[in-house]
Amino acid sequence: MYEDEQQLRERISALADGQLESDALSQVVTTMASSPEARATWHAYHVLGDVLRHPDLVDCGRDHAFL
Repeated sequence: MYEDEQQLRERISALADGQLESDALSQVVTTMASSPEARATWHAYHVLGDVLRHPDLVDCGRDHAFL
């Protein structure tokens, strides 16, 4: 279905951006249904998107206190 993992990640990114159309969308969703790695990539892209849209989610000021 996909030549390599990079191609799959690119398709998942396009899906997250709303850029996939019917056949490609169906293929990615089918792959994600059976692949924990693909679902993890989907989740990571959404977390990254949330952080990029809402910089206050990135507060790392307490990291030094934790260490």
